[in-house]
Amino acid sequence: MNNVSINQALSIWSELWQAYYGDNSYGSDTAEIYAYRLMPYSPSFNLKGDTFQESNDELRINAVNSLVALCKKFAQENECVIEIDKCPLDKWVSMIGREFDYRCHVKVVR
Repeated sequence: MNNVSINQALSIWSELWQAYYGDNSYGSDTAEIYAYRLMPYSPSFNLKGDTFQESNDELRINAVNSLVALCKKFAQENECVIEIDKCPLDKWVSMIGREFDYRCHVKVVR
């Protein structure tokens, strides 16, 4: 989780709390998290081609790792269960791979 700023982490953490209390703006116990919120600014992110592929993959993988780390920490500290896109965290990570470049739905179950 070393690749996100404190502002990015706190923003996601805040949404997890809102979902925990069933008061999230997306819908009750579910937060809608966009991948770009876990990535540093990168002008080349939307560019296509082999030249940018490795860099883009790294941004996606770091975003996945950061989101999962935040969710695991939140779940551990607050004795709750977190699902992403209706999957347990570890299963979601194995399914998503390098494809996390848009959004996901994070459900917090107390």
